[in-house]
Amino acid sequence: MRRNGYGFRCLCRDVRSQADHHDGPAATGVKVQTNPDHRASELEDLSEWSEEQLQPRLPGELRGTSSGNTTSTAALMAAPGQYELQFVCDWLPGAELSVSTAAGVEVLAPVQVPCTGTMFKAPVLLPSEGAGLTMIPDGGLEGRFAYRLVSASQP
Repeated sequence: MRRNGYGFRCLCRDVRSQADHHDGPAATGVKVQTNPDHRASELEDLSEWSEEQLQPRLPGELRGTSSGNTTSTAALMAAPGQYELQFVCDWLPGAELSVSTAAGVEVLAPVQVPCTGTMFKAPVLLPSEGAGLTMIPDGGLEGRFAYRLVSASQP
């Protein structure tokens, strides 16, 4: 069973008869049905979008993605040190972004980020382990977010 980018599942089977001497497979039937769970294709779309935004993959990066129309929080288990936060959002005019340590110490004060598909970058110094991101979409609109922490020692 395979999924395509439109949320459909395709159950395809190639059957070749021993009496059949041509080189190509003979399809005996194809059944296509809509995926009843729309969340599966939404998650797949979100994952693909995030992967496109956060290219190329960098050694040691910590990344994540989320979507929603209310406050979203995310935890990245980063060791203490200097990082660059890379953040991009889509589907809404803007979002408020802030970062704190796992212990609640603010390391990036709330900042308004435009959701224009442009990567927002900010230095982040973590004095202790863990980074908590808080993302608040403007006006309660649905938005999607992709983010990563990259060690400042990376080229």
